[in-house]
Amino acid sequence: MKNFIPKITIIIFLFFIATFSFGQKNENNNSDSVKVKMHSPKLATLLSMSVPGMGQVYNKKYWKIPIIYIGFGTLFYYVNINNDYYQKYKTAYQYRIDEDTTTVDAFPWASKESLQNQKDYWRRNRDLCYIGVIALYVLNIIDASVDANFYDYDISNDLSLRVEPMIVNPKSIIFASSKKNYPVGIKCTIKF
Repeated sequence: MKNFIPKITIIIFLFFIATFSFGQKNENNNSDSVKVKMHSPKLATLLSMSVPGMGQVYNKKYWKIPIIYIGFGTLFYYVNINNDYYQKYKTAYQYRIDEDTTTVDAFPWASKESLQNQKDYWRRNRDLCYIGVIALYVLNIIDASVDANFYDYDISNDLSLRVEPMIVNPKSIIFASSKKNYPVGIKCTIKF
């Protein structure tokens, strides 16, 4: 029984030390703490997927919105122009190959091969503009996601690199042959 009481007191003492020796405070239990709302990259991505430019509004990068919509407007303008020319040359080519003498195409001076080439040229341009629209839409989403990820990124002035000459202690070097020759080096210190 005499050995039992010191063992119990040591166990209880260690139990209390273990329960009170946490290195961090739990911020949720502190009533004075302010709840910080984190910026959500997922929400910015979803907003930008639903309506192009809304992710930039969420990220408060308002200057990017006109660029996005000018890009879409320009691409759709060229889609419309290329599609009009494609439809003209497609109709002319179909009239030329139907072998009906009563149909007259809009380009009677052009050969069948040149009509085919023009039709393919304008179709290719129209399709490339559609690819440009899709690429701009994807870039809009990527931009909103990246901006949201770096929204809360801390850039402080405490980051520094210091480079200075240094004389090495000869006792710390194993191969020091003479105490008169002190090795010289460069010391780099990074402060976070």
